[in-house]
Amino acid sequence: MSEICVICIEELEVGDSSLTVSPGCGHFFHSECLKGLRSRECPLCRKEMTLPVGLGEIVDTNVREKKREDEVVERTNIATSLISQGATPNLRVQYLAGVATLKKTFNVNEESIPSFETMKVRYENEPSIGVLIATRFIHDTLTSLGRQNDLTSYLDQLPK
Repeated sequence: MSEICVICIEELEVGDSSLTVSPGCGHFFHSECLKGLRSRECPLCRKEMTLPVGLGEIVDTNVREKKREDEVVERTNIATSLISQGATPNLRVQYLAGVATLKKTFNVNEESIPSFETMKVRYENEPSIGVLIATRFIHDTLTSLGRQNDLTSYLDQLPK
């Protein structure tokens, strides 16, 4: 067989024990490549794949993580839209916007991000002007992680 794994673009070797075939469609992939999938759809034909137990659990975890990330992005988009329409976001919306930015832009692990309750205690008496609370929350979190230079570099790249 001289097929190519469409995920890594490497040749699939005959008799390679690291190959996985999708029983639903018969396409072959490296098992390691399938571990990074964020859907149970075949990357070639989009048919539902039935995966071996261990590999299926890994892909299912990826699917759940992608769903959580998509929800954060959706909430952030809603908050951004409301703010652009002149709405003053409440503290929860500002927290979600800050968390999304910390995770997506700065790759901060969720475990390193203060909880909403911690943020609420810290900022609830601050004047709520636009997204300033979210910006302060991002700044303070990065500073506590010793990453204030990351924020400076990021802000320098933004259009003035």
